[in-house]
This record gives sequence, C-alpha cells and structure tokens, in this order.
Amino acid sequence: MVISGCLGYLQYGRDMDVYGSYAMTADNYHEERLTVVVNKLYVADQKVCAEEIVKRCRENSFKSVRFSYDQSIPNALYVTVYASKRQAAKGTQMFSFFTCRRTVMKRIILLMIRINLC
Repeated sequence: MVISGCLGYLQYGRDMDVYGSYAMTADNYHEERLTVVVNKLYVADQKVCAEEIVKRCRENSFKSVRFSYDQSIPNALYVTVYASKRQAAKGTQMFSFFTCRRTVMKRIILLMIRINLC
C-alpha cells in the first residue's frame, strides 16, 4: 500500500517544469532552447508529452520560467526532456524534439522526435 502510494506520487503527483532555458536572437530570428523535467517515472506517449510542452510554452504556464513574447515570437523551439532533475544533472535524457514557428503557432505538428537509446 505504501509502495503503491509512493509510485503513484512519483508518476502523477508532480508537475513538469523547465529546468533550464536559453534564448538566441539575431536580427529577425529568435530561437528558444529548453530543458524540461517531466517529473515522471516514464512517459507512455512522447508525442502527447511534446504537444503538452509546446502548449505550455504557448500559454506561458510553466512555474519557474516566463517567456516574453512581446518583442518576438520564437522561430524555433528545441526541447530536451528529462524524467527528473537528477537525470538532467546526469545527462540521461528521455527524448528531445524541435518545432518551427509555423507549427508552434498554427498547427502544433510535431516535426521530429529523437529517442535517446542510451
């Protein structure tokens, strides 16, 4: 009972958040690179998880970071996803993906998911 409660908390009791971010701007080009910690033991559907991350970026709803879209909207979004802060510190990623501006703002179609098989 206690073990199942602990596992339930580890999988469903914590919210994802941004672990680190980096923005690059040059003339009319703006790019965001994020490191996101999903705080889950596993992610069953990486595409759904990626779409949730993009949605939170669009809605600016992460707890620890706020994006400033008044100056420019990112042309590209590169995201590396980790299970926990400990995994991020070790560099053991779950998956990574990127989207370009057209898909981020209009259709939110995932262009690529690279699965880390390490």
